[in-house]
Order: sequence, then structure tokens, then C-alpha cells
Amino acid sequence: RGRDGITLPWVWPSDITSRNTERFRWNSIPGNTLLGRLGRKLAKYQIGIIGDRFFKTSDHSQYAAAIMPRMVPLVLSKVVDAVNAGDGAALDQIMTPALATAYKRGMQGMAADGYSIDIQVGQGDVVVDGFAVKMGSPEAFDRQVPVEQRLKNYYYNGVDYHIFGSEIQSLADMSLVEKMGFMGGWVQVEFWCSITADTKVVLTHKGKVVDQDQKTQPISVSLASPAYKIDPRSLPPYLELDGSVVYTQNNVAPFEWRVSDLFLQLSNPEIIKLANACNGKETVAI
Repeated sequence: RGRDGITLPWVWPSDITSRNTERFRWNSIPGNTLLGRLGRKLAKYQIGIIGDRFFKTSDHSQYAAAIMPRMVPLVLSKVVDAVNAGDGAALDQIMTPALATAYKRGMQGMAADGYSIDIQVGQGDVVVDGFAVKMGSPEAFDRQVPVEQRLKNYYYNGVDYHIFGSEIQSLADMSLVEKMGFMGGWVQVEFWCSITADTKVVLTHKGKVVDQDQKTQPISVSLASPAYKIDPRSLPPYLELDGSVVYTQNNVAPFEWRVSDLFLQLSNPEIIKLANACNGKETVAI
């Protein structure tokens, strides 16, 4: 197949599997004991409080229902247009750095070998599949740095779809609550959604069609916020149901949603590696 000769991360319609549509979850706190069940409940309670600090007049589910059905088709259209045009600069504006790098690398390889691609995505209904919170230093979640390298400096815990990263050097002096990233940490929120639409992909090599595929497929799109420090002196902006952003304090990063993953190509492999590497792991499941 012609598609096997390129490295663009976009998943072709006929190649979609559950790994591209269902996000993995990981629980590092065993749930088969009373203490474990209580630990998970406490963690989820804290996650709800901190994650929803972004949403002043609503909660994350109300915000997602109001905003994501409009936002996802818009950003997906921009991604497709940029990939078709080979416009890496445009991807830098709408994707997180790690995802943009992966796509630009694939686009550059195609151009160097004489390939071009045309992706067409039709209209479809958007479903909000989930909401995740990442707590800990932004460096702990920098996907431009391989997981293996990050594990040298950070220890991770997972609670369903939420992940906490703590610096290894300070673990000995931290309480369990602090290890889970609740005290004075950074927070980033992420929605992952899917849109089921008729998709057509055509690959040409030096002007000749060498592969094509068309099918109604689910496309998983993840959107992530910037990371914000959580303490009384620095709070994240509030997100309103009309899409506006209210800044409560000065000198914080401008809020913007960026595409952090497509087809769960980055998220699921990362979760598997973290779960396999960290102590107290429990089987990763869909």
C-alpha cells in the first residue's frame, strides 16, 4: 500500500482500531481494598474541585456540551487544510508542540519523497468522550521529551484518565496528598471528543495516485489547555459558556485550546508506558 511508505500520523479510515477511538485509563491505586477504594474517591474528589476551577458558572460537562460541538469541527478543518497544504506553520498555531512536530516530520518526509496527500472530512456529530486533569510540573507532561527520559525525574500516579506527576527528588519529604500533586501544583485540563464523518484520503506520488481510502469513521480529537499554577496568587482563567475567557489575575498565560492529540496516537502509548514503569501499577484498560 502506498500509505505504508509515509510516516504521517493521520490514521487512514480502514486502519482505525479501538486504540484510536477509546482512551486507555490507568489506576495506580489498587481498587480491591477498602483503603484503595477510599483513596480513589479522595483523588477523584480533589480532581473535581481543582479541574472545575476553570469553570466559574458551570462545570466541565456543561462547558463541553456548549462549546465542543462547535469547536471540534472548526479546529479539525484547520488541521486538515494545513496538512493538505503542507503548512507546518499553521499547525504550530493550532496544535501542541509534540503533535505539531510529529505531523511536520511526516509532511516533510512526504514532500522530500515526492508525495502529496489530500484529506477530506465531511460533516458529522460531535460526542464529548471524556475530560482529564493533569497535575504536576508542565515538564512532567512535555511529550516532546520521551517518557523514558521523563521517568528519570518524575514519578507518576494514575486515577482513571487523570495523571499526576511529582518530582522524584522531593518524594521523601512529601505526604501522600502532595505526591498526588494536589498541593501548590500545576494543572492542565483536556477534553477528548470524537466526530464520526465520511472521510476520504488520497495519496499521490509524483502526480500519480498510489493509494486511496474512503469510509465513515470516528475521528478522535483531543483539546488541551495551557498549564496553570494553582495557588492563591495565581489562578487559571474562568471559561464561560459563551466561549469567552475571564482573567482573574494578571501575568498568567493567555488561554487557548490546542489540539493535543488525534486518533489517540500520543495519549494511549504514553499511558501504557507510564503504567508499566511506575510502582503500584494496575492493568491499563479501555
